[in-house]
Amino acid sequence: MDNLWDITDGSSYGETGQAEPSGEACPSAVTTPTLLGVVPRQREDFRTKSGEIGVHWLQGTIPHNKVAAVVRYLSEVFEVEPELQGFGRYRYNRSYTFEPFNVTVYFDTDYEVCKKRHKGRACVSITGSALDTLDADTLFSLVKTLVYDYWFLGTRIDLFFDDYKKRVSIDEIIEAAEKGNITGYRNYEPFAGRRKISYDGEEHHAEGVGFGTRGKQGGGKYTRCYDKEKETNGLQKCNRFETEFVKEFGQKVVFALACCDDVELFAGKIGGYIASNIKFIDRSSSTNVSRCQMLDWWYSIITELYAGDLKLRNEKKEDSVEKSQNWISTSVSATLGMLRLAKGEDEFYEWLEHEIYGGIERLSKRQRKMIRVYNQQREDAIPI
Repeated sequence: MDNLWDITDGSSYGETGQAEPSGEACPSAVTTPTLLGVVPRQREDFRTKSGEIGVHWLQGTIPHNKVAAVVRYLSEVFEVEPELQGFGRYRYNRSYTFEPFNVTVYFDTDYEVCKKRHKGRACVSITGSALDTLDADTLFSLVKTLVYDYWFLGTRIDLFFDDYKKRVSIDEIIEAAEKGNITGYRNYEPFAGRRKISYDGEEHHAEGVGFGTRGKQGGGKYTRCYDKEKETNGLQKCNRFETEFVKEFGQKVVFALACCDDVELFAGKIGGYIASNIKFIDRSSSTNVSRCQMLDWWYSIITELYAGDLKLRNEKKEDSVEKSQNWISTSVSATLGMLRLAKGEDEFYEWLEHEIYGGIERLSKRQRKMIRVYNQQREDAIPI
């Protein structure tokens, strides 16, 4: 399992497609994986911006006595008050949920039970839809703060690369796997027509292929490649390469990302880890796997990933009163209309007024700053 950390200068690819150890390695000493043992060929410049990278799932454990502090911290990050639930998952009996962000902290109310069942630790789960709401700096800060301040041990992290050039079709990826032109995984499985994605009240089917095995029988990493355009019904016109790191791999990847000094290095490492765990090759080019030429489309992709020029998909927030108002109009107005018709005019407006005043009391520093900026642009400014 340490092979993942040995993709540094002097390493070479073995039969599994992962790097063969070149010496002692530890998470704190990890550098961004580099393209090794490959002589760059003269071809088009693949370093133009044509893709994005990011984190699509973050899960791990924290000490039981850090639960309250982590809940407060996540409340500040996502700017929403948590709700205490009388149930949990993974054999925990309670949880804090942060709606609508799909962020959950699972914990036990009895520390003795926690020690027996979960080695004295609680669980933090942050889904991709929640991480997508953060800008790049906040995402980097989240990972770093959880590890350094709250002793977070990662158990799962999903990293992705969105290829907007669509340099290869899903069928071509499956064909490469069928021909054995892959190292890093022993098995694969197409999931065309079986991966159901539900949104906007409709179900859509993505097309893709998965490499590796998930669950208890898995080896700690699983890569899926699928058509994001079909999954999102045309909203994202790209192919996604996504790797799920769990168990020891997950812990080490999270720790290594937290060790980054800045968001640029953080992004560079993400690209390196996506590129280093799988390799598409032309086995007819050599009888020695380590000397096989990479398939042209894969060489194009990993050159871009290793270059370190790709940006995190998390755009910098440009908050304003107007944008908040537009969000209410596009995302919440239908729900408000439903409540108005269901409750009747008097009951609805009484409830709405109560919620508004409660929200004013919970305004964050960022939201108050938005009000100040908005008022500075108006002659009839309202003091707060």
